[in-house]
Amino acid sequence: MRVSAKLIDRLKVQRGLHDYPIYTPPFARFESSLSRREMNANYAHFLEHKAARLDDLARYLNAFSIQLRFDPETLLTLERWLYRYGGHLLPAGAARAATGRDARIASALFNYEPAWVGQYHGLNVINDLAIFAGEYIFAKNADARWGIWYGDGDKRDRQSGVFGHPCIFGLRHFNPEHHYSMLMEVLECCRSARRWNDGWILVWERQRQRNLARRLLYLAAPSPESPASVSLGKERKIRNRLAPLVQHKGVKIYEAFKGERSLNCCYALVPNCQAEGSDKVFDIRRLPMTYRSGLVIEDRGTYDVTLGYSEQQRLFAARDAQRQAHVIAIRRAIDDDYDFNAAARGNYGQLVRRLVRSVRSNRDGHRGAEAGSSSVGPRRA
Repeated sequence: MRVSAKLIDRLKVQRGLHDYPIYTPPFARFESSLSRREMNANYAHFLEHKAARLDDLARYLNAFSIQLRFDPETLLTLERWLYRYGGHLLPAGAARAATGRDARIASALFNYEPAWVGQYHGLNVINDLAIFAGEYIFAKNADARWGIWYGDGDKRDRQSGVFGHPCIFGLRHFNPEHHYSMLMEVLECCRSARRWNDGWILVWERQRQRNLARRLLYLAAPSPESPASVSLGKERKIRNRLAPLVQHKGVKIYEAFKGERSLNCCYALVPNCQAEGSDKVFDIRRLPMTYRSGLVIEDRGTYDVTLGYSEQQRLFAARDAQRQAHVIAIRRAIDDDYDFNAAARGNYGQLVRRLVRSVRSNRDGHRGAEAGSSSVGPRRA
């Protein structure tokens, strides 16, 4: 029954696409190969036709009883529509990779190759939904504007999907020159919906999609809060890479790194240690349960830092609580004379060693008890 409902939804989406206008800029080829003059011509075409594209979108969504208006209720309606139908705007089978990064769809959407016809016809609707989302933000936030991203002078920028494409600038939630790709936002929403339709039960992606309306409302409202790019690091102490995270009973445990990034669940026996290929790094999630009992070793919450300062603080609080739980687990292991060097070599259980230590401890305890009992009471003549 559920399969039949999804098939009906897909047929309904496809039925309205047959005569949906195809978006084709003057220079429909790889953006990385375009000159600035050609990118400007594509951008001028975008500005000239975006109003007509919104009319096309309104006619298409009218078949689903959706009226396009710049109000919060419309955003919620569109979010529900995308959650149900958005996956069917992508070519069949496009989201079966667990990573969800289908190179052919990205090439079609950002480089117009393949063209937006046939099985790629739904990309025209995705493009126009991105235009509507952007125009909604502009209707509420006078500082936001369309612009074209030319990159930051790095060759890798030309390999980025949004290079040379219209983006949103002027959002005070970010730094002034930050480019926000609404086209990428809507594409990811449709990818998530398609994965759900295909049976990939990814709760964090469903949560991200359900936050689409909330995110757009946040971006549309001029915010008195600090920009996310600044507040992410504001008032947070930067740890000394050479200082131990735990120093207890003569044992020192340090953070482990991948490049410049501190890893969440891996720790090192030496300072400033790169985790990859090292035999001095252990994963705290693999320590014996006796040390991890009652602790949240791995937080699985969902946090979207683009939603403002309060969400960022919630993320920081969760990270701090997780790190404190790690410190407690490590101290427990140290108190139990755990062999971290063996753990770094892959021997996390250390069952034999722990059994021998337990037997010795019990034997020493019995000897102590016997010695104590022999010294109690009056000595007989």
